[in-house]
Amino acid sequence: MGPPRSRLSTGARVALVVIAVLTAFAIFAYQDRLGARAAVGRPAPGFALADQTGRIWRLSALRGHVVVLNFWASWCTVCTAEAPTLQAFARRYRSEVTFLGVDWREPEAAIRAYVARYGLSYPNLRDGDGSVAQAYGLTGVPETWFIGSHGVARVHIVGAATFAQLQADYRETTGRPIDGRGVGPVPAGARAHALAWNGATLWVAASDGLSAGADGGRVWRPATSPALARGDVRFVVGDGPRLYAGGPRVGLWASGDRGAAWRRLTLPPKAGTQPVLRAFAADPTDAARAWAWTSGGLLRTADGGARWSRVTVASPPPVAPTALGVGGGTIWAATPAGVYRSGDGGRAWRQAPLWQAVSAGAELATPADVLVNRLPLAAAGISAVGREMFFAGPSGVWRVAAGGGMPRNAVAGGARAASGSGAGGLLAASPARPFSGVAPGPRGTVWAIAPNGDLYRAAAAGGVWRRWRYPGG
Repeated sequence: MGPPRSRLSTGARVALVVIAVLTAFAIFAYQDRLGARAAVGRPAPGFALADQTGRIWRLSALRGHVVVLNFWASWCTVCTAEAPTLQAFARRYRSEVTFLGVDWREPEAAIRAYVARYGLSYPNLRDGDGSVAQAYGLTGVPETWFIGSHGVARVHIVGAATFAQLQADYRETTGRPIDGRGVGPVPAGARAHALAWNGATLWVAASDGLSAGADGGRVWRPATSPALARGDVRFVVGDGPRLYAGGPRVGLWASGDRGAAWRRLTLPPKAGTQPVLRAFAADPTDAARAWAWTSGGLLRTADGGARWSRVTVASPPPVAPTALGVGGGTIWAATPAGVYRSGDGGRAWRQAPLWQAVSAGAELATPADVLVNRLPLAAAGISAVGREMFFAGPSGVWRVAAGGGMPRNAVAGGARAASGSGAGGLLAASPARPFSGVAPGPRGTVWAIAPNGDLYRAAAAGGVWRRWRYPGG
């Protein structure tokens, strides 16, 4: 007789089956939750969150749109530094993307105060219990997601995003550039470097050539010089009938008839070598007087480039300038090591103290503080407008009294900020995005151009910056 066998009752067997089923269900449910977590290449987790007007935003209702989600919190200093850039991007590309801010676990009052402080025009939603942030695997704020038109997450940004990064991530999401074929005379893939008004003609210098916008920029044509029409033109400056244009690769060109004809200017060689042109500026009060910073040093002309003299520079900037500007008897030079100025015709240079970051590491109290902290060490474009100098750089357009002082600017969206000492008054905001050139325009205006070709204008005395729409654009 064999050993006795244990027998399970019918109830016990049923209980074991139930436990096995529940265990399997729990495993599958856990795996399903893991699959619902946001990841690049997977469907983005759905949500239904309210904005400050009470409107409920559902991701499922946004199919067919490119959606940008930015997670933030009002106590996050990196978020405050990023906010002006997000506002500039969301406003510029509101027809290309649906931009949504998502506040992480804060009361409604904090959201309202933050939105008002930075003039945010895009919807900001309250994730009160943090469940949406959890679904998107939030590890800290800020974080940003690009979601394609079919609801699939395509890009995940950890930390603050730049304007150029957001433009590039749109292409990563959709497979096409956010500016389509380009903006105005700047085609997709090219870069605008500078602009100048000359009478009723708007000139744009870009990596693919120099273009003239006749009749106030309504009809565009390439420069009459083939070298300028097809070359990498880094600057265009001048007033009245006299114009200058050029760059390191194309050299220096001048026109005495508002661009109808161009002639190449010969710079004096040094040690038998033709110098490479690095930066150029003309005196706005007398365009025949100009300065050229070259690989062979600083040159000066008083007759429009017929004759050049070398300037003996006793204390040059530590790095060669990338841009020059003249105003108020001062020459300004933008370099990767900072902005320098000379009051004696270029012989002695000293760093402009206004370009030092302030409040580093401290809580930022105003939008102006945010942008001063992000002020670039080298501006992309410099121009005198009346009694002030305007600087175009990665964080916007700044201005300062021609003799020096503190810069002033504010964030976009109509917000205004107190000016720095020595500047006086208030300046309505330029958008917090990269600019590559700035120039005085007709009827007391100042104009700025972004690398993609976007043009903005404002009253030089201070006013709201508005994007200028190219004819047919």
